[in-house]
Amino acid sequence: MPPADDGRARWLAPVIISTICITANKSPYVRILYPDLQLDKRTALFLADEVRSKLVAPHDGAITLSEAFFAIGASEKPWGAMVAAILRDDIPGGVALAAGAPLKFDALTISPEFSRLLLTERFAELRQLPRRSRLLGAARDLGRTEVERYLNCFFRDVSQLILAGHLEVLGAGPSRFSRRQVAQLGRSIISSREIMWRWRVSPSMRDSLPNLGIERVVGPFWPRAAVTEHFEQMFPHGLPV
Repeated sequence: MPPADDGRARWLAPVIISTICITANKSPYVRILYPDLQLDKRTALFLADEVRSKLVAPHDGAITLSEAFFAIGASEKPWGAMVAAILRDDIPGGVALAAGAPLKFDALTISPEFSRLLLTERFAELRQLPRRSRLLGAARDLGRTEVERYLNCFFRDVSQLILAGHLEVLGAGPSRFSRRQVAQLGRSIISSREIMWRWRVSPSMRDSLPNLGIERVVGPFWPRAAVTEHFEQMFPHGLPV
């Protein structure tokens, strides 16, 4: 059976580390042609069909999962836990897709109400990362897009981190970054994008943080500990305004 070479492998890959039954392609011929992990096409397509069967009508004010994850920082995004919850019908309001959109996990939408509740203790388990599968091998360095997603920032913001000496580019080839360094950086800084999505505050409220003695670290990044302490005092129940 050939690998899932129709584009699905790229967005299904994060799910393989969860408890969902996706298997790796074990064909020796496929391994020769594609040395990286490939998924068994039958199980990948089965999962896609299962997710598709769970879709509901589009939400008013729909929020994509990738947007909702902007509020989750200092961590990789919990795709596996979320997909498992979709299959269990454990997403309040369900998940949807824009009319005519192809099935991609980052295009799945949830309701605005659930996007806020996702950040509370009620749904803490949906923000947990499962144990890494041995099939994935050792964790590899991150590409630039992966860094942007991890830090909830934009392309230009990564450039600022590099120029300011906060982030080191590995090697002379395509941009690669140490996973450990990115994780450490994510624990120490928080992006303006994450602040706005996590607490749903206005740009003016965010930009007034220096009036409280909380200064930017570089570009759109702020000290995570100080910002978190401030907004947790403002929103003690963890609910965005």
